[in-house]
Amino acid sequence: MLSPIGYNQPTLHGFVCDHVLNREFKIIILSAMPHRARPMAGLLLFTGLNVVLVSTITPVYDFVCFHPYWERRREHRRQEREAALRSSTSAQV
Repeated sequence: MLSPIGYNQPTLHGFVCDHVLNREFKIIILSAMPHRARPMAGLLLFTGLNVVLVSTITPVYDFVCFHPYWERRREHRRQEREAALRSSTSAQV
């Protein structure tokens, strides 16, 4: 018969081992260990993830903002604006 899961039982990669003998074969039944809160690990993971995200924001921002597409678009719109201004000025004269 299986014994209830306890902390004094042998563990195997984070699982509690229950040994059962069944017709000359030894069977190991693995069941998940009870959950233990690890607030320090959670805090370190959260902080580390935020550090990584904050450190990658500047290069991503610079790549997006200073991409050549925006320079071409800005130049194209400036030329359109100047052409419209010239055509409206010549129409008034």
